[in-house]
Amino acid sequence: MVLPLIPVALIAAGALTGGRGVALGGRGVWDLKKADGRIESARSRYEKRYEETESCVAATNERIAELGAQQKHAIETVVVRFVEFLRTIEQQVRGSQRVLADGVESDQARVAGGENLSIDPVAWLGGVIGSAVSDGCGRRSTTRITSWRSEPWMLGSW
Repeated sequence: MVLPLIPVALIAAGALTGGRGVALGGRGVWDLKKADGRIESARSRYEKRYEETESCVAATNERIAELGAQQKHAIETVVVRFVEFLRTIEQQVRGSQRVLADGVESDQARVAGGENLSIDPVAWLGGVIGSAVSDGCGRRSTTRITSWRSEPWMLGSW
């Protein structure tokens, strides 16, 4: 008996498709096995680097503790001693300074040559006139300097 051509073609196509599916399934299993190997390799590298990082963190924490102890020692030897020194001379400090407001202080010191600071009306008037004259000259020179800065080609026009 002769098999009809269509069913034979369908059976052959199904066998080829099934064979290809089995081959691709085998390749998928192989890829999964390679991926598992890569995952294990990456996990071991991660754990190794994590342990290295943990050791660096521990060393850093130890160094910070050492520096903290050194800072505490420095504060005790410098700042605490300085505070004690200031407490011993507190009376002298209060006598030489006067607190005007909270946080604002002023020194009371004599001006050298203070006896020559009397008000002289003639000298005062001369100072006012000199200031007015110099202010007028200053404005003209400021105008020239400003115009020179804005126009550098005017360098020789003075």
